[in-house]
Amino acid sequence: MQRNKYFVELVLLFVMMPLAITTLPPDLFLFVLALVVGGIGYIVWLLTKRMDIKRGELFSLNNMDASLWRAIALRFVLFALISTCLMWLFKPEWFFSPPLNEWKTWLFFCVFYAAISVFPQEVFYRLYFFKRYQHLFSSQRWLILLNAGLFCFAHLMFMNSLIFALTFIGSLLFATTYQQSRSVMPATLEHAMYGIWLFTLGLGPIFGFPL
Repeated sequence: MQRNKYFVELVLLFVMMPLAITTLPPDLFLFVLALVVGGIGYIVWLLTKRMDIKRGELFSLNNMDASLWRAIALRFVLFALISTCLMWLFKPEWFFSPPLNEWKTWLFFCVFYAAISVFPQEVFYRLYFFKRYQHLFSSQRWLILLNAGLFCFAHLMFMNSLIFALTFIGSLLFATTYQQSRSVMPATLEHAMYGIWLFTLGLGPIFGFPL
């Protein structure tokens, strides 16, 4: 019975809430807003009142050894090289447009993006998700795959296959980093690197960011 409760909660928070945001008509905006605020409030309440969250689980870098830092750096460099080439070939008019054309907006985004957007996402989708639901799965591999699928699903509102691919692959990386470091901060830093790079490169419009 207790196991079913966790499954129902997972579906309500990570499936039904993004689905409601995407599919409900605009005249139900206040209802959708109430759902989102209620869902976030519920997660924050559990994290602060019911779950034994240590400060180190949010901000520590103590478990980051040289091999993990190296892996994060290498895959980011590979991603940056591939994405730069593809952007130059297929969207040259957007190529590095934010820092070249709107450097103040670009700088503001780079400074505040990690704190305002990425850190809360990593708290909800990594810290909360893994601590709350990991006991439901015998395999960490399946747990990470489900986490990546649900993070991808959270971007359903964009209805863009490139976003789905990027968020799924990115989530696999961020979830793996979180699992290895047991801290939100390393996953936040990695997530922010990719988000800031995509914005800097000029792909902001597909994510709803300013060009």
